[in-house]
Amino acid sequence: MDVNVRGAVFTFVNALPFLADGASVVFVGSVAGRKGQPGDALYAGSKGFIRAFARNVGTSPKLMARRMRVNVVSPGPVETPLTVAATNNLEIRSYVEGLIPMRRWGRAEEIAEAIFFLASPASSFTTGADLTVDGGMSHV
Repeated sequence: MDVNVRGAVFTFVNALPFLADGASVVFVGSVAGRKGQPGDALYAGSKGFIRAFARNVGTSPKLMARRMRVNVVSPGPVETPLTVAATNNLEIRSYVEGLIPMRRWGRAEEIAEAIFFLASPASSFTTGADLTVDGGMSHV
């Protein structure tokens, strides 16, 4: 909660005066914030907060007056050095892949591209949104 909730809010509130009018803010959520995560309710709750926070501040009159946008990218399982070390058990990796309709873990570059899209003018009519990048995992 300290990192995912307090850290995100603290950073946002303190960066706000330095952001230019028309700026785009992108938070990183998680599919756990949408679906829950058995055995890790606090993590799922913290990511659920990020979704709600972005939805609310992303449509606030104060930010709308500054033409600012706030969105979230919510990844599913992503292959990183940390997740590879944590899931070096092939049974666990196979189990997770079985939860993903695309039958593979995401790549960090795929999440970065989604963040880039939401930060770019290509998404100029998007605010308060949660872009899920999870290989279909949250839809089954």
